[in-house]
Amino acid sequence: MNNINLYSVFFIICFISFLVTTIPAKQINHFVSPDKNGAQFINISGSIWNGQASQLLTKQRQLAQTKWSIHVLPLLLGNISSDFSINDTAMTLVGNISISLNGEISRNSIKGRIPLNTFNDAINKKVPFKIALDGYAELDFDNINIVNGLATSAHGEIQLIDTRIKNILYGN
Repeated sequence: MNNINLYSVFFIICFISFLVTTIPAKQINHFVSPDKNGAQFINISGSIWNGQASQLLTKQRQLAQTKWSIHVLPLLLGNISSDFSINDTAMTLVGNISISLNGEISRNSIKGRIPLNTFNDAINKKVPFKIALDGYAELDFDNINIVNGLATSAHGEIQLIDTRIKNILYGN
């Protein structure tokens, strides 16, 4: 009778593991949605653990070819950790993002190229005059820590390429 209970428990654990590992990637839109945080994945395929989307829509941008791969081991410690890549016509980013139980977000090994006009809206909210940035930023960060939506620390390099700053008022 003891062996039957042991086999039953083993079978239940295997069955639950199978169900969890085969969760479709489309379920990610239950966690990330325009209503919750202003983001939405379009044309999702794969599993929730290893998936991709043809588009990621955010309030600021529309990004193409987003991929992710969630690591299982950090989940056992109560953290979420995922490798990601975004390959768009204007932007390329690869790296790792981790979210801890206290809400701290850590981005590690971030490399990529971002158009500077991505930051125009955020900058113009902070300065008393309007400017427009043009060009690219090459990123190579070892880590970026974010707490309550603010970067608390960062270690890495930003290289500006073909940078132009235009004052909207005077057209310079």
